Amino acid sequence: QRPLYFKGKLIVGDATKPHVLQEINIDKASTLIVTINHDSLNIFSVLATRQINSEINIMARAVHVDAIERLHQAGANHVLSESILGFQLLQIAMVEMGVLPKLPDHVVREITWNGEPVTIRELTKQNAGKFKVICVIEDKNAVEPSSNYSLTEGTRLVVLGSSEHIDHLF
Repeated sequence: QRPLYFKGKLIVGDATKPHVLQEINIDKASTLIVTINHDSLNIFSVLATRQINSEINIMARAVHVDAIERLHQAGANHVLSESILGFQLLQIAMVEMGVLPKLPDHVVREITWNGEPVTIRELTKQNAGKFKVICVIEDKNAVEPSSNYSLTEGTRLVVLGSSEHIDHLF
């Protein structure tokens, strides 16, 4: 069912299949929303569409935050990440419950650790508490780490802090 304000033609199909792109007349389309549950397939769909229609407005889903930049590079105009949206909702809820301070410049962000091995305690001490590790992502599960948890290259974690501090650190 389409929302009442939708004026276009809605076609649901696999945008990685050339016949689907032809069926929907992608060369004449104004907008494409790519929501496949696989980042590589979303990237492929964006690339294939951009080759056919350089003017189309593409909104793409990033399953993992690591794919956001690659989707932009492939030609997506807008990229939404469920994990970032989820973390932002979590942050709002935690602030409203009083668990986190209400600081206007603080964000919750998922990042991948690429530095030397370090424990969360050492990292926090080195950075004078300018951010807080909320959880670590292990095999698609959020785990609350102890301060002795060792971050190694490739560890995915969710942190709270100002964008400036997070960008500088990671």
